[in-house]
Amino acid sequence: MSMRAIFFAAAFAVTASATPFFHATPLMDVSQGGFGLIGDSGLLVGGRYLGRACSPIGCIPTNLQLFFSDGISTIVDVDSTIGAVSDINRFNTLLGSNGLLLNGVAIPTTEVSLKGLNDWNVAVGEVGYNSHGGGCGVISNLPLYCLGEPYNVGFKDINNRGDFIGYVEKLVWEDASLIREYAALISIGGQTSLLDSFDADGNRFTETHLVAINDLGQVIGNGYRVLPEWPGPVQRRPFLYQNGQLTPMNLPANDLEATVVDINNYGWVVGVGKPVLGDGNDDGDAFVAFDGINGIVLGSLTDCGGCRFVRVSDVNNLGQILATAMVGQTRKQYLLSPIAPTPEPGSMWLIASATTVLLVKIKRTKHSAKPTGS
Repeated sequence: MSMRAIFFAAAFAVTASATPFFHATPLMDVSQGGFGLIGDSGLLVGGRYLGRACSPIGCIPTNLQLFFSDGISTIVDVDSTIGAVSDINRFNTLLGSNGLLLNGVAIPTTEVSLKGLNDWNVAVGEVGYNSHGGGCGVISNLPLYCLGEPYNVGFKDINNRGDFIGYVEKLVWEDASLIREYAALISIGGQTSLLDSFDADGNRFTETHLVAINDLGQVIGNGYRVLPEWPGPVQRRPFLYQNGQLTPMNLPANDLEATVVDINNYGWVVGVGKPVLGDGNDDGDAFVAFDGINGIVLGSLTDCGGCRFVRVSDVNNLGQILATAMVGQTRKQYLLSPIAPTPEPGSMWLIASATTVLLVKIKRTKHSAKPTGS
């Protein structure tokens, strides 16, 4: 059995007992903002808007500032010249919507919307998106990926092997009406293709939006499925894509739809389930799927008595989860950390190799100590 499988077994054993799997640490209250990302070092990253600009058609937030915390120390505010942060790598390089914050130095870009970052500081995103097509996918230090009008192309995430995910969108205007066709794009092992929208049971998603890819090449996304009672609400159903197969996730009990937000290198998936279709409320039942398929509500896995976790923002490769809970009428963010120490995914092959060598040595020792007949 692999170390990954052993860890899954341990996780499910804990969930089947009354022993909590995560310790919940309450985070500092942040006025007009909150934490959205957690790096592999445990660094928490958030943002808040300190102003508003209003016009006759409405108001928009302005003066974005970033803040950082290890969960204990004082928050430090910095001016966000790189825009809203969308990703962080294991070396705490931050990816903003329009630039990088590398070793404390802001490296802004122009006209490019950046979405994903790997540990090699390779960023992906899009540029030139518009309603007539012509937008291009961006991978830093590589030529733009363009199909020309009427197509828009964009990339959303990239792993440390160079695999990436994104989309291709076709926009056609007919009689002043916009007809939109959308397809998920995936590139693994240098092979780029459009994702088949059929799951293993032959059911078709009307549209698939890819969210994240880990270093194992596992991809998560959110599918949109028209229900038989159309024109009612469209069901949002998350899925895991691996080894060429798309598998819809099993939602927590009583939830009819869900969205996923991230996957780590253990294959843990985090998301939020909803008991009502298309209610428009971002709150729901925050969950984790240790095997990438079967969702378990976070409230049943923590030592936070009375907490109902309604949102989840991120999961890192230490198994830490950033989530928001309702405690009574109060909304508060928590850092959920595995109570049992979690080895880094990159070191698991070392543990497995050492275990194999140890077992071989024990076997040889027993064999050499076996008494021989006279």
